[in-house]
Amino acid sequence: MLPAGMVFFFTHLYRDNHFFIYRNIPETRAKNDHRPSAIQRYLAVLKHHQALSYLFALYFAYGGMFAFITGSPSFYMVFFNISETIYPLFFGANIVTMIVANRINVRLLRYCNPSYLLSLGQSIQLVTGVALLSYVSIVDAPLLAVVVGLVMLFVGSQSFIVSNATSSTIEFFPNNSGTASALLGSSGFATGALSCSIVGLLGDGKPMPMALVMTGSIIMGISLRFFMQRLNMLKTPE
Repeated sequence: MLPAGMVFFFTHLYRDNHFFIYRNIPETRAKNDHRPSAIQRYLAVLKHHQALSYLFALYFAYGGMFAFITGSPSFYMVFFNISETIYPLFFGANIVTMIVANRINVRLLRYCNPSYLLSLGQSIQLVTGVALLSYVSIVDAPLLAVVVGLVMLFVGSQSFIVSNATSSTIEFFPNNSGTASALLGSSGFATGALSCSIVGLLGDGKPMPMALVMTGSIIMGISLRFFMQRLNMLKTPE
């Protein structure tokens, strides 16, 4: 440990250096005397149609994710009779898939733009969501392996959607990235809470309610993203 006198000395030296920098080194960052209010900053994000297309993609991706989190204990442990000691392994398999997908996404970013990878993630979720919903609707006794595989692909592709939707949104707001990030997170969890409620209301211990909300979420995400992009194209002059 340093003696008390040395601590006192370095504390004063640190303070004096900061005072010297403050008094003698000019400010290099341009000052903005007119800073919009918090409401104005949020409205700026919400009025940006292209950014909204990515926001909607992210919101409903959270909806599908939280539908799985809410519904999986019921249908794994009740419908498939998985014990509570084995269930964490099935749940953790989805996390492993997300980690692997995240690493693949990082590598693909060297060759593909984020918007393309976002579309790739949504396409995977759409195919697996529709396949899962169709399978549990048609087959009276669905196989655990098939359901687990489809769910892992659906949840794993979340890594493509969340990361690329976030970066694509923030790109439009270099001076307002904090507000955009806050809107992404808060509204995404609000959508997730809504999907949790729907799964809870429809829940009967079967995979159907969860699969229905997961599939509905990705369809809404794709539809609203496409709609906002078309709206942006119509309002942007050639």
